[in-house]
Amino acid sequence: MVEIRSRTRSAPKEEEGRPIANPTLLKTGAQAEAARTAEAQRQESMRTKRNQPWRVWVPFSGEEEKRTVEFIMLDNSSADCPVFYEHALPDPNNDGKLTLHEVCIKEVEHCPLCEKYGDSYYVQMFSVITLLKKPIVTKDGRTISHSKRLLPVKFPQQEWFKNMSQDTFAGNMRGAHIVTIREESQRSPAIGTPQLCIDEDQKVVQYTEDQLVEGFSHPDILNQQGNVVRKANSDLYPYNYAELFPTPAAEDLRRRFGGVVPAGSSAEVKQAWSNGDSGTATIQRRAAPAADTSKDDYLGDLDDEIPF
Repeated sequence: MVEIRSRTRSAPKEEEGRPIANPTLLKTGAQAEAARTAEAQRQESMRTKRNQPWRVWVPFSGEEEKRTVEFIMLDNSSADCPVFYEHALPDPNNDGKLTLHEVCIKEVEHCPLCEKYGDSYYVQMFSVITLLKKPIVTKDGRTISHSKRLLPVKFPQQEWFKNMSQDTFAGNMRGAHIVTIREESQRSPAIGTPQLCIDEDQKVVQYTEDQLVEGFSHPDILNQQGNVVRKANSDLYPYNYAELFPTPAAEDLRRRFGGVVPAGSSAEVKQAWSNGDSGTATIQRRAAPAADTSKDDYLGDLDDEIPF
């Protein structure tokens, strides 16, 4: 009689201390639900970043007219405008130019972006209406002569806006007409050097509320699908800064841009547990920190790539 032997193989056994596969790749139950929540937050964050408003940026070359921008302040006071640290990062959707902006979290925890890209810069955000030199005619026949934008002011120029708000306009700078001219230098402030607009009677120009409404009010702006993308008269009011610049989580920044979890941190312990290591977390050494580039002009010649 021929003996038939089974070729069925038993399931492979785990080698001691070495799991067959990383258990974090496949999630179920509570882990899956937590991952779904995190992914929803990440996608919402990316959607917000894609919908960021344009920023004031002045060219540094050409005739003076090309290097000049006029805008009208929408905030009541400089005290209403937030200050924070920010990173300007290479944008893969814009030929690697430094047009991707992220809030720096170094004041509250270890910032992965500081580790990877160097120190952040200190900025104050204002809301303005820029006056276009050449009106734009849309496909539906509308003529657009202005554009609401963010005005990012770096540290050396913040004092000027504070004094302008408090001293010149007694705490109410809304409607102030500003003219800014940029020097013919790539290292000059990217928003130019601001100055107050003076009328024929040598008085500073400040739009009244009625003039703002008359000049810049608008109906609901719809996209091609008929959805409202800009509510009626939203150009008359400052941006919601808290909505535009939420504080990102370090874990989300590491997931999007890379980086090592700080050794000995609670995040490292959490990572060790999620990787199935219930023992002592393996200590990972961080790369040497980047050189101190905390000065306002740390971007050097690259500053011109940043659209503000």
